[in-house]
Amino acid sequence: ETTRLANCGLWEAMALQDMEGIERHCAAMGIDARIAEVLPLYFTNRSASTRAGLGQPITPAQKAEIRQQLIRAGLLGGEGGSAPSLSFRALGDFADRLPTDLVFIMRTMHLVASLHRALGGRAADRFRTYARTATEAEWLGPLTVKDGGAVRRLRLTIRSICGRVSGFVFMLRFGIHEVAGWLSAARAGDLVETAREHFSIAQALAESGATA
Repeated sequence: ETTRLANCGLWEAMALQDMEGIERHCAAMGIDARIAEVLPLYFTNRSASTRAGLGQPITPAQKAEIRQQLIRAGLLGGEGGSAPSLSFRALGDFADRLPTDLVFIMRTMHLVASLHRALGGRAADRFRTYARTATEAEWLGPLTVKDGGAVRRLRLTIRSICGRVSGFVFMLRFGIHEVAGWLSAARAGDLVETAREHFSIAQALAESGATA
């Protein structure tokens, strides 16, 4: 239950680019700060500092910043003049430092993402749904054995209502955060660049030709 709640909180923090929250929820799952910095890149294709909308394409400068984060995390090589490439060995070490439940979630999300893209879905919609559902799920913990009949139904109803309200409040916060991020990107001049592309660790792995 602790891991489940931490994962729910992690998704909320990643969507809001709350690095303090990301590290706190990762710590609850036994994940160190170095790995916590990289998880948003895997799950949402942006870091806590990327000035881009959730699921939106990024500028070449922003992609370069993300690559530097991957280098610091040891996932991306290519320093010293060689072309950057992701390492299967580094990815394996990365997975070994994550809880088994989280690794299972990552594999499942990869399958969902493939099907979602094949059906014409957008990454932005998928990420928002993940975050909103995680926020609502914080209220849907297991009931005790003693809960039965009318009491059980009442508690489930109350939790469901609280979850929906929590999800609605989260979406308001998320909307405000995204508008603020857009304004920040506009002031920084990031919106002037027209050459943009979507980033994902899985795509970078395919493009770079991972090394052993």
